[in-house]
Amino acid sequence: MEPVEGDAPVLTLLLIRHGQCTSNLQHLVSGRTDSQLTEQGQQEAELLGKYVRKQKIPIDRIYTSPLLRAYKTALTLAGEQQVIVDRRLIEKFYGVCEGIPEMEWFQQMKESKSDPYHYTPEGAESSDSVHQRLTDFFWSIINDLLPAEEPTAPAPSITGNTPSTSTDGHQGVRRTVAAVTHGAVLYGFALFFIKELGALTLEDPSSAPICNTGVCRLDFWRDAEGQVRGKTVYLNRLDHINGANINVKGVAAGKLMA
Repeated sequence: MEPVEGDAPVLTLLLIRHGQCTSNLQHLVSGRTDSQLTEQGQQEAELLGKYVRKQKIPIDRIYTSPLLRAYKTALTLAGEQQVIVDRRLIEKFYGVCEGIPEMEWFQQMKESKSDPYHYTPEGAESSDSVHQRLTDFFWSIINDLLPAEEPTAPAPSITGNTPSTSTDGHQGVRRTVAAVTHGAVLYGFALFFIKELGALTLEDPSSAPICNTGVCRLDFWRDAEGQVRGKTVYLNRLDHINGANINVKGVAAGKLMA
């Protein structure tokens, strides 16, 4: 999770998937079902928190979905820092498919000739609704921490060794926001960043694996005209788990709605 250097105010967004939960372990579609972290999921979350503190990665705000598997992951990341619960980050509701086996879900989706994000079984939340709330979350963070009236500068450069600086909103510094959320929301963010912001380049968002507690980092700034620009620094970073005795299940964003 390398810091950014440069003269432009930068917003770093860390999108984090929750730790392994009981529904993941049982291969069930979780949706809004409030499944708990497993022992491994708790360990994944604790390792993430320890890594962030050891690396002295400054995080100005930590947001989380209200579901327990995300909230408890966020708590271990936060330490003594405040965690902000935001319902816009909650997992998609799958209606009649809540809690069914994953294989049954995939079969239904295949028969519908849809994809995991846009497939809407009876009673489920629509992809348009998910898009609306996640983009509302994104722009509220941008307008708050990267307002258009701030002085602008050329896009920042990326380095791996520059000391990081926490911020209160001064020019030339970086604000970092972490958001702990779920598979469908991460897939929705990916589509938004690809199609509307040009901050992510993937032919197929579902081809990018997002494991439990995988971290995705995107950096955003305003250009000389005040337009928001962005780029992806990394996807599914698992530095905190490297070397640990954990069998991480790689799940592609959009392929497992959990």
